[in-house]
Amino acid sequence: MKKDGSFLLILAGIVVFFLHPTTQEIYLKWNEVSHFGMAFIKFGVLASLGEAWALRMKTGSWQRVVGWPKKAVVWGVLGMGIAWVFPIYAIGVASVGISSRLVTAFLTSVTMNLSFGPVLMTTHRITDTWIELRAKGKKATSQEIFAANDWVAFFWFVLVKTNLFFWIPMHTITFLLPPVWRLLMAAGLSMALGVLLAIAKRK
Repeated sequence: MKKDGSFLLILAGIVVFFLHPTTQEIYLKWNEVSHFGMAFIKFGVLASLGEAWALRMKTGSWQRVVGWPKKAVVWGVLGMGIAWVFPIYAIGVASVGISSRLVTAFLTSVTMNLSFGPVLMTTHRITDTWIELRAKGKKATSQEIFAANDWVAFFWFVLVKTNLFFWIPMHTITFLLPPVWRLLMAAGLSMALGVLLAIAKRK
């Protein structure tokens, strides 16, 4: 219970940091100076917390995630990729000239999650498996990586179900926000992504 309390305290501290006017101003300045650097930090930290949380739910106790901190670095790099494509999709769909903000946000989410989304999640699955196999002393060849995953389950749960019932709705909300807050929302959702992918892999 004490360790659960510490985890919740960390989450609360993160929320307060982004909501309190003083620290929020600091964050906005950092984000302006180093947009991609902040993306690396936000996704590296929050997605890693999500994976640790998923492991806690699975095992009933807090344990070190196999391959950390390498996995955190991968999350950070993926976060930088997300920071790169967000404005591309937002500006591209908006250029079509749809009058409704809600419809524009929805179509932006659909377009991104049906194109970039599967690439992102498949890349994460491959790198995640590579890190875990290497941690076990294996060579992590392409054959070993392929054999270590249930790709049918990955397709139906991660690429189909989570996209339709989670990512498309949640990213619709994300693209309704002002641009400065979109990546922060996505970073927060990355915690959920860490949980979903970890649960899916262990299934």
